[in-house]
Amino acid sequence: MITNHPYYCSESSSGFEEYDNLRDFLDEWSTVDIDMNLVFRFDIERADEENDLPFAKIFIMHQRKGCYSMHIVRNIMESEIKDLYEFLNKHYAYIIEMWRPISNDMV
Repeated sequence: MITNHPYYCSESSSGFEEYDNLRDFLDEWSTVDIDMNLVFRFDIERADEENDLPFAKIFIMHQRKGCYSMHIVRNIMESEIKDLYEFLNKHYAYIIEMWRPISNDMV
């Protein structure tokens, strides 16, 4: 579940929000229009020694505004991983569809 990307994303974005749990994040973001609010990156990290629960950094591109925001979601429970993956998979599928016109040309 922990991500290990080869490079980081700047956290100096146009916006920043923090959530104490996944449910609060999903209540706000799971039904937004993906055309206007597209997740382009996520990082799942282990919390510090005080709190063993992982947290996520979710980066959302606001395409019509030309800016992005970072959302930190704390205290992700093992039982919520499926919900997080479902949310992220909607955005993944959208990105795949956006790139489909060149997919036949890729080696």
